[in-house]
Amino acid sequence: MKRIMKKTILSLSLLLLTVSSFGMIASAATPSQPIFVTSAGQSADDMILKVMLDRQLGTTVERNPLAQVADLEGVNTLALVVGVSNKGLGSAGINLDQEKARIKSLLEEAKKNDSYVILVHIGGPARRGASSDEVAKIVAPYAHSIIVGAESNQDKFFDNLAKENNVTLTVVESRNDAATTIVDLIK
Repeated sequence: MKRIMKKTILSLSLLLLTVSSFGMIASAATPSQPIFVTSAGQSADDMILKVMLDRQLGTTVERNPLAQVADLEGVNTLALVVGVSNKGLGSAGINLDQEKARIKSLLEEAKKNDSYVILVHIGGPARRGASSDEVAKIVAPYAHSIIVGAESNQDKFFDNLAKENNVTLTVVESRNDAATTIVDLIK
C-alpha cells in the first residue's frame, strides 16, 4: 500500500510539473501589438521612433515620454528608447534619479504583465555617455531584444550588454531600420 501511495504521489507530482511548465511556455512574452513607446532618459529619440512606427504600421502607436505604470495597461510590447538628455530631463522637471526610478517601475510592470520589452538606442554617439549607458544597464536585464544603430555601438557596448544579459541584439544602419526591425518582430 505504501509503495502504491508513493508511486501515485510521484506520478501526480510529475503531472503537476508538466502542466505548470506548459503554463510557463504559453505565457512567454512575444512581440505583438499594441506597442507603447517611451523615453528612457528624456531625449527626443522616442518621438522619432514613434513617427517611424506610425508610418510603417499605418496606425498610431501610443507614446508618452513620461509614461507611468498605468499607461502600460493592455500593452503587449514596450519599446524603451534610451538616451539621456539633461535638457530633456530639465524640461520634464525631473532629475536622473527620478527618471531611473520611473524606468524601473515600468520594467517591473512590463515583467508582471508579461510584455515584450525592447531596448532601442538610435541617438548615435551624441546620446551615449555614462548616464545613457547606466540607463541601458537598467533596461537590459528586462529586455527581450536590443535594437541599436551601428554608430551608437562602435565601442561594442551593446554587444557586451546583450551578451551579459542573454538578449538578442540587432545592429541597424539607420533609425528607419530600427523601426522596420520592430515591425518585423511583431508580424
